[in-house]
Amino acid sequence: MYDQARAQTDTATYYIVIAYFLSLVAIGNIMLLSLFTAILLQNFEDPEPEEGDEPVEEVKKEKFNIKKFFSKETLGKFSAIFYNIFGGP
Repeated sequence: MYDQARAQTDTATYYIVIAYFLSLVAIGNIMLLSLFTAILLQNFEDPEPEEGDEPVEEVKKEKFNIKKFFSKETLGKFSAIFYNIFGGP
C-alpha cells in the first residue's frame, strides 16, 4: 500500500511539500527568536525595585520656551555666571 501511495505522488506535489515545510520551520524560528528578544529587552528596560529601595521621582520635563530663555531674569543669571568665571565689571 505504501508503494502505491508513493507512486501516485507527482514531482510538483513533492516540491510544494518541501517548500511548505521549510517555510514553516523558518517562520517559526523567526517568531521564536523575536519573542525571546522582546522578553530580554523588556527585562532590561524597566527593572523592578528591590526591597529597601526608595522610589525614584520622575523629573517633569518642561517644554522649551524661547521667550523664557531670553527673558531679563535668565540673561541676568547667565551674565552673573559669566562674570564670576571670566571676571568683569
